[in-house]
Amino acid sequence: MGIITDAVSSALGLSSSGGWEWQSHIHQASFCGVPFGVIAGEGVYGRRVAVHEYPYRDTVWVEDLGRSARKFTLRGFLIQDSLVYSAGDVFSQRDALVAACETSGGGLLVHPTLGEMTVYVPDGGLRIEEGVESGRVFSFTLTVIESGEKAFSLVTGTTSTSSETWYQTLTTTATVTLAAITGEMNSVTGAVKTIKSTVSAWKTIFSRAVTSVTSMTSTVSSLYSPDSYGRYCRGSDTPSGSTASSLATWLATTDADDDSILETIQACSVQDRSAAESATAVLEDITSVSGAVSAIQAVIITLAEATGSDTEKIRVMAEIASAEDGTYYEGEAANAISAAVQALIRTLGAGAMLWRLMQYSPRGHDDAVLVMRKARTVTETVLLLLADRTDDDSYDALNAQYTQFVTHWQTNYLSQQDVMKVTSRSPQPSLALANRLYQDASRADELVQAVSPVHPAFMPLSFTARNT
Repeated sequence: MGIITDAVSSALGLSSSGGWEWQSHIHQASFCGVPFGVIAGEGVYGRRVAVHEYPYRDTVWVEDLGRSARKFTLRGFLIQDSLVYSAGDVFSQRDALVAACETSGGGLLVHPTLGEMTVYVPDGGLRIEEGVESGRVFSFTLTVIESGEKAFSLVTGTTSTSSETWYQTLTTTATVTLAAITGEMNSVTGAVKTIKSTVSAWKTIFSRAVTSVTSMTSTVSSLYSPDSYGRYCRGSDTPSGSTASSLATWLATTDADDDSILETIQACSVQDRSAAESATAVLEDITSVSGAVSAIQAVIITLAEATGSDTEKIRVMAEIASAEDGTYYEGEAANAISAAVQALIRTLGAGAMLWRLMQYSPRGHDDAVLVMRKARTVTETVLLLLADRTDDDSYDALNAQYTQFVTHWQTNYLSQQDVMKVTSRSPQPSLALANRLYQDASRADELVQAVSPVHPAFMPLSFTARNT
């Protein structure tokens, strides 16, 4: 009888030794980072079908249309001073859950038994009950619909890497400009004089760019991640350029002391500044049209590949792409040559900006929106300039680069499924919010970067943050 009793107990999940303990496999339920307790839940599953009925037939034909949407209903509660999960007062918990359900796009649901899934809350999906008898407990019913990946919502961008599309813009624009100037010039001397005069409009911008991009502060902030020296060090996801890549690799593996590291960084910064100043100085000694085009390319490439911060390089390239030369030149040939040089500089500036943006990580959703808006304004202005010049080749190259950037940005930083609206009844410290939202206080700097509060101890009452 003992053997039979043990077998029955094991089958019913009543065994206390050697059996599978289901309680240990239960996940802490949450939605968009808001934890809650669960009393019961149910799921709706099945297939989508179309039933076809025909006259004088006793049977029907059922057409299978694929799996139906999975719907889940959780009956849960929010409680103050919970022993199961860590959260603030019950009113803040309720407000946070309501805000999460009303935020556009999907959200991350942690189901007690099914784990993580991306879901949408339909109209009336959250129903909250409260009353005197409940006290510090809010009961609610949450109905959600599981969501899959988007299909046919975006046109697939080019499969080329960001460096390949940038190189295409670089070479195509240079070739078109060289052909345009050669076809318009009456003499090499006159063309070179016009080119020098046009480039001088960007001389001040180039000089400021060399200083800002190659400064020690810019270099240090671009090499160290926030995990090493705090949120003021941004770090580059993908250091570009031989010096930046080699230095980043060396810093990740070296055991040298701080003084040696600073000396090495300073040497690299001085080296980059010297290279940038040399490239800029070549613009003063232009003697041929092809040499002028190559010199302009060299300046843009040197600035884009310097070890400075991506933020500075993006700002500098946007300034280069937005500048104009208002000088009036006598003769159609001189005006045409000047216009071609301006188009070259501005197109390369926009292309370099987009290339650096592909290696840039925004501080948060709001920063991603602002950067996207700035990139769109700058790039569309240059594209309009190229369209007015009927420069189809340069237009196509820059537009392909812009399309690649937009696809990358929307997929990685602007997807509504990856963000949530955070609200609080009173200002909260970043550490407390990181613990509440992610159960990980080490992500406090991430919230501070995304919001830029007056002080990390007093976060805004409402802001947008990543939900994973």
